[in-house]
Amino acid sequence: YIDSRWEQLVRLWQETQLRAITYLTVTNAGGAVAILSFLGASEDARKLNPPKIALALFLLGLFFVGTVHAVGNYRVEMIFNGWKSDARRYMDDEITWGELLDSDEKRVKYRGNVGLVLAYISFFCFIFGAIMGLYSLFSFKGIVYVYPPM
Repeated sequence: YIDSRWEQLVRLWQETQLRAITYLTVTNAGGAVAILSFLGASEDARKLNPPKIALALFLLGLFFVGTVHAVGNYRVEMIFNGWKSDARRYMDDEITWGELLDSDEKRVKYRGNVGLVLAYISFFCFIFGAIMGLYSLFSFKGIVYVYPPM
């Protein structure tokens, strides 16, 4: 039961992380596209600072979510390479089974909140970028194209 519960929780944790990273990527990228569309629609809009700030925040959000991916990939690679090296040493009778497991446990041990902090920074970039984008949209006094009624 312990092993099956452990596997269930690890899968749940991985799925939750993947959904969060996907959400942050899509929302920040969507915000950047929306702001670029807004800036491209009017020369007057390009003179305003709030849309530029919003765009910068969305791009920063994408940068931080990309960094979360990079940190995660690096961590998994280090765990895998360490396991591969230790397994080879075990097979060559250089270390014991207990040493193999202890070494792996040290590598896998939780090392802090770097990924979580970066993900939250990305989320706050999205929130503040959206606020700046909405402010830009509702305070913009440029030419508004209105289609005549049909």
